[in-house]
Amino acid sequence: MEGEKNLVKLLTALVIGLVLIAPSYACRPLVTDDCPIVDPGKWEIESGYTAANPRGGAVSTNGLNLQIKRGMFQNFDFAVETPYRLTGPIGLQDAVLHFKYKLLGREGLTLRGDVKLTNEDANQGLGSGYADYTIFLINSSSFGIFSIHTNLLYSFIGVAPGFLSANFIQASIAGEYPTREDKLNIVTEIVWNNSTAPNPVTLLLGGYYYLIEELRIDAGLTVGITESASQSVATFGLTKEL
Repeated sequence: MEGEKNLVKLLTALVIGLVLIAPSYACRPLVTDDCPIVDPGKWEIESGYTAANPRGGAVSTNGLNLQIKRGMFQNFDFAVETPYRLTGPIGLQDAVLHFKYKLLGREGLTLRGDVKLTNEDANQGLGSGYADYTIFLINSSSFGIFSIHTNLLYSFIGVAPGFLSANFIQASIAGEYPTREDKLNIVTEIVWNNSTAPNPVTLLLGGYYYLIEELRIDAGLTVGITESASQSVATFGLTKEL
């Protein structure tokens, strides 16, 4: 019952946030980030739903995600991300802070740093109990109306003393193709990492559509493309800017 009340509160907050709040440079439904920064003084809000369907009879996991991003000053923005798990255990998970700094123009190179906090209870399965730190190198390029984004990251995963490190490297490449007067964009990406789970190599197909100038809806499906891939992931969401 308490979990249901928390879920209702979170859904209400998502709806209110999207109604009250305006273009986004965010990459939903992509995992790959792009170079542009939210303009100083502007806000961007993303909300999304994700359903992961493992193979081999494992339990599916569903969740919500809310990210609030603020353009702090020229070439720098800051974001707070709050995941919410909808399958047991139900509740808010560890929040993530994002720091993004653009090095070169609208395209070119951008640096991003993420810090996963330890605000939720690890004993309940809603947090890891250890902070994680991730460094991104991001590049964006345009070829006519077609855009390519590449990411390379290294993630430092917090573990208890005496346990083996779970650190990993991840690389991804994504493409965007606008259609119908730029309202509908088709996106695809390939993501690789050197961990064994959940998926070493994945492929995403999806897109996003501008309902109005500052509000868009997105959807995507990610599937594993290697033998060891363990799940498919469906997602849809909304992005609002102001």
